[in-house]
Amino acid sequence: MSYTAMRIYLLLIVSVLSGCFNRDEVQKQAENYDSAEQYHDAIKLWSAIIEKYPNDVYAITSRGNDYLGIEELEKAKKDFLLGSKLYYYNIVALSNLAYIYYHEDKKYDSALFYVNKAIKNKPTLYLKYKSIFSEEARKSKKVEYSMKHQYNVEYAFLMAQRGLIYEKLNIYDSAYKDLSYAFRSGYLWDSVPEKTNILKLKLKEDTLKVE
Repeated sequence: MSYTAMRIYLLLIVSVLSGCFNRDEVQKQAENYDSAEQYHDAIKLWSAIIEKYPNDVYAITSRGNDYLGIEELEKAKKDFLLGSKLYYYNIVALSNLAYIYYHEDKKYDSALFYVNKAIKNKPTLYLKYKSIFSEEARKSKKVEYSMKHQYNVEYAFLMAQRGLIYEKLNIYDSAYKDLSYAFRSGYLWDSVPEKTNILKLKLKEDTLKVE
């Protein structure tokens, strides 16, 4: 048994023997496993939390992220579907479902359905980041900037994601609009493949209008 596996085993055994499952401690350990080699270990910990708390949206979504990291896509999809069902505003789960349907399943209509649900929940993004900081901390201009920056990053990513889906569906005017927004925002443009040429999309849009 590896050192990491032994740590997980001991952590869970201590929780059981003490009669008090320390969810926060288990979550903290799972979140420390953030490399591809450690995702299997993180999944074991998230699974322990879920066994104790079957409707724990955070643990379910986090396990889905780790399944996605090791390319166990059906298990990831199952967790994301459950996570989005348990919490309607689960933007992470919705965005990742769109990712799986787009990249792996090539089901672009399904990908569009989920990314649209995520974008529809846009107002909750800012509330999410606002809740991270205390009321006192939010008075800081630096903290306020950080919140708005992260909000803009995630929203621009969703727009870029939808733009790529529209391109696959040959809806070029919408693809151009969304990808242009992501490009102008200056956020996360690296997430859009280099082969995507928004000027070319604009030309396709104009050609379709002429026809």
